[in-house]
Amino acid sequence: MQGSITAPSLTIDNHGVFAMAATGKVYTEALELSAWSVTTVADTAVFGNDVTKIAVGNFKIGYKAHVTFDQSELAIESTSFTMDSLSTLVLGGQKKKLTLTSGAVYIQDGAVISVAGGGNLDDGTGSTSGTAGASYGGVGGNSSVATYGSALQPVDYGSGSTDCRGGGIVRLVVSGTAEIDGLLSAAGQESNMTGGASGGSIYVEAATLQGHGQLLADGGDSGAGGGGGGGRIAIHVTTLSSFLGHVTAYGGTGMQADGAAGSIYKQYQQSGGAQFKTITIDNNGRPSDSYSHVPGITSITDLFLYGYGQVKFDMSSLITIGKVTGDYTGTLTISAGQRYSIATSYGTLSPYGLQFKLKIEEGGQATIPSKILLTDNDSTGQDWNNLEVYGTVIGVREMTVASGGKVLVHSRSRSGVDSNNLNAAGTLGFNTIDVTTDGVLELALDSVDMYNVVMVKKLSVKYGGTVQGRHLVINSPNIQVSSGGSLHVNGGNLNPGAAPGEAGMSGAGGSLGGKGGQSLDGATPTALWQGTHRSTGQFGSAGGAGSNETGASGGGVLELRVSTLLNVEGTISADGDDASHSAGGGSGGSVYIKVEQDMTGSGKISVRGGSSTYGGGGGGGRLTVDVARDFHFLGDFRLCGGSSVHAQAGGSGSGFARIQEAGTPGIVNNIYFDNSCAHGTSAGVAYIPNPDDNILSVNRLTIGDKTIVQLATEGVHYKALSLDCGTGSTITVGDNTVFSPDFELTYSAISCSFDLRPAGELRLPKSVELRGEASSLEGTAIILHILT
Repeated sequence: MQGSITAPSLTIDNHGVFAMAATGKVYTEALELSAWSVTTVADTAVFGNDVTKIAVGNFKIGYKAHVTFDQSELAIESTSFTMDSLSTLVLGGQKKKLTLTSGAVYIQDGAVISVAGGGNLDDGTGSTSGTAGASYGGVGGNSSVATYGSALQPVDYGSGSTDCRGGGIVRLVVSGTAEIDGLLSAAGQESNMTGGASGGSIYVEAATLQGHGQLLADGGDSGAGGGGGGGRIAIHVTTLSSFLGHVTAYGGTGMQADGAAGSIYKQYQQSGGAQFKTITIDNNGRPSDSYSHVPGITSITDLFLYGYGQVKFDMSSLITIGKVTGDYTGTLTISAGQRYSIATSYGTLSPYGLQFKLKIEEGGQATIPSKILLTDNDSTGQDWNNLEVYGTVIGVREMTVASGGKVLVHSRSRSGVDSNNLNAAGTLGFNTIDVTTDGVLELALDSVDMYNVVMVKKLSVKYGGTVQGRHLVINSPNIQVSSGGSLHVNGGNLNPGAAPGEAGMSGAGGSLGGKGGQSLDGATPTALWQGTHRSTGQFGSAGGAGSNETGASGGGVLELRVSTLLNVEGTISADGDDASHSAGGGSGGSVYIKVEQDMTGSGKISVRGGSSTYGGGGGGGRLTVDVARDFHFLGDFRLCGGSSVHAQAGGSGSGFARIQEAGTPGIVNNIYFDNSCAHGTSAGVAYIPNPDDNILSVNRLTIGDKTIVQLATEGVHYKALSLDCGTGSTITVGDNTVFSPDFELTYSAISCSFDLRPAGELRLPKSVELRGEASSLEGTAIILHILT
């Protein structure tokens, strides 16, 4: 058709073929393109009375009918617009923008309106060159190009590269009902030469949206580089409850990296007039390092995070999110300078479960529910933190970390009840923390500076739970470490330490409470010990480097101050790390426990040294326990040095207890050594230094099996009211030192051996039975009667 037709209606019958030339003009109020018809409309052809748009009263495209408009930008205005099943409407221009304004729109099953690949090439705002994916609502894979456009009212083309175009633009403005059972597509193109293109824009305004169709603004895939970022979709309707379709803005898959999801905004109301404004970020299960960005929005009722979507809101004012729903894979990141209020009306009676991953960057601030539950149902096994706090978290009073949940708290982060009552940086203050069932709480792993944890009520580490740090001071009325729970600073020293093992071809073990073991080729630690038996607050030393390996890290520092009850059924530890191959094991660190009332349990408190193969084992660390009232702890102190397959074991660490002991009035002081679990080509050595006093007197000196202990400081008189020795153990009484074991007894049977140096003095009970197998008495032994 090249001329003009004026008629009340125009019908192209079944299987008809109708082509309008550039000069064609149809003036009609009703247009019906019947089943199987094929219609082509040239760029400058006219429908209706306006040369700038297709203006007809009723516009119907029949079953399997196909219509092509050669325009790049097409506007259709109609009273009613209908597409029957399997019909298609496409734009023929390279760039594609469709605006459909109607009183009612019906797009039936299988019907398609497509502006896919109708966006920009490499000249768009988010376009790229090379193999990086293009950006729009989401950043393309391997791309540094920023996102752009409006999430609230998207009207921009998607971006592309040299050989693929981004998605085009579809806008529906419907005064009545829009029923979409078919497909609206603004997808970006894929490429096997460059990065994928980004999705385009779909913007729907209607009184009612219903149907079960699909709105799609996905990024394009790439067989060469990064997938394209998702586009933007916005739906503004009064009623949305009857729309059951799929709305997607996935990032494209890439050979090198997937693109990030685009944004999906929905604004609607429910019965009763409640207004909802939601954002959905869903990347279809495709993990990506790229982010989706939401500009221009400061308040939404719901945020939906699915399929590894990662989102940042690009506003500097307060951002309010009423509720977040997800599948535990999505991430919300709060950037520096931003303030968020998230789900603050929840978590009052029961904990609010974070079904997403929340990252608060340094300088960012988030107010979140007072009771929170961190779990992780991500079955893919991605080991992401469910909560990362580098900035400021406000409002939390009770935190439960459970079922695979993982929380990381940075050393410079801050917390508080509100913004006017913040703890100092380096302090975490809550009412209660409960870590259980494979939950992990990591505290200040970025620093060896002291980090304070202040509990108003209780810290619980239950079965499978782990709390770890490097230098922790925990104040709480009640601390419970249940069976299977772990509270530790193992390998907590980030530095070599004050007494690292010297490096040869193999490294010696580090020293703290016990001497680090000598390595295979004779390297020894730079110090035999550090501090005294009562010293805590020192890090374990690193082992010496091996031929190609770094020495293992020493244990950290853990201080527990408990006002009411400490119950230990699980493990509290500051162990040194094991070394690989020829490096030396790290020495154990320090654990200090101060309990104002009671201590119970049957678990383990450990400051063990790390083991090695050809390097020396690390020496054990330092443990101090000070309990003011009832001491009913029946568990184990693990003090062993580290083992070595081909070199010397580390020496035992020291344990010191100031406690009330059954059958003994008042407070007593006990010292413990035990190296029975350390093995090497030769035994490790522990020392009891006492540089500050001339007399060191304890109620009980307990030495485990196969343990060598040397009284190290000259001029000191060491006294033990009770000496408990294991088999195969040796006490070395050094020159110019005095040792008085069992000094109030008239008879004693001592199972360990003595190595009395020539200038040393050993004062034994009046009758003594020496059961050790290898005693050597070269100095002065004061004994009235020996039973052999």
